[in-house]
Amino acid sequence: MSLCSDGVAGLRITRVGVPSPVVVGEDGWLECEFVEEGENVYALKWYLGLEEFYRWTPAETPSVRTFPVRGKPMVVDGAVSNRGRVRFSGITLGATGVFRCEVSAEGPSFHTESEVATMTVVGELTTSLHYIISFVLHPPSFIAESEVATMS
Repeated sequence: MSLCSDGVAGLRITRVGVPSPVVVGEDGWLECEFVEEGENVYALKWYLGLEEFYRWTPAETPSVRTFPVRGKPMVVDGAVSNRGRVRFSGITLGATGVFRCEVSAEGPSFHTESEVATMTVVGELTTSLHYIISFVLHPPSFIAESEVATMS
């Protein structure tokens, strides 16, 4: 059993996953994994910058709520999102930034943990850039290995 920073077993985040880089228009998942360790979750929230856009409150019906974010940087699919897994689509450059997952325990402690991860959103890749990336990652077999090493 692990201990929180105050020396008491409790709720803690074990992993925050945010894809990066993401190409404009792509879909994906945000993931916030946690362990309860003797405390029940009151709420799990996702923020982009300071704006909350997703909340999972297991004791409420419905348990998932989504909120609009200024500039509409992405669409959150509340129908398939659950707990700390959030499905997004239609990502825009406005989603570049710091995402924060926050998990709070029920009372009386209301212990709260949060972790952050950064997403970078890039414009669509041009055809020539696709060729360059493909060439670097998968050089043609007719190029000697020593030549590939000097290209890096």
